[in-house]
Amino acid sequence: MKDLPNNKLILPDLEVLNNAKTFQGILDDIANVEITPVSEIITEQLKPIIDKEEKVIEVLTDKYNKLNELYKIKEKELEDTKKDNKIMKCVSVISAVIAFLSLIATILVSAL
Repeated sequence: MKDLPNNKLILPDLEVLNNAKTFQGILDDIANVEITPVSEIITEQLKPIIDKEEKVIEVLTDKYNKLNELYKIKEKELEDTKKDNKIMKCVSVISAVIAFLSLIATILVSAL
């Protein structure tokens, strides 16, 4: 404030005070703004990826279970085949023995 000639006082410009109130209002509005934590943003962005990966895992698990069932079926078929092969070997050995005995019997009958 300066003293002017004739002893008149000049009052300060009150526009600055009005701007201060405006700035305070803006600061109050900003204070009321809710800021989302980074972890929530990342979680929201990863959710579709995780859901997709869970579906892939589910499909792979289903296919693995089907393959495992197929493996068990084939393993059982192999065991059954091994049993059948043992039976066929026994039948072959018995047939060979009978054929040999038949040959001997034929030779003995013809020799008599």
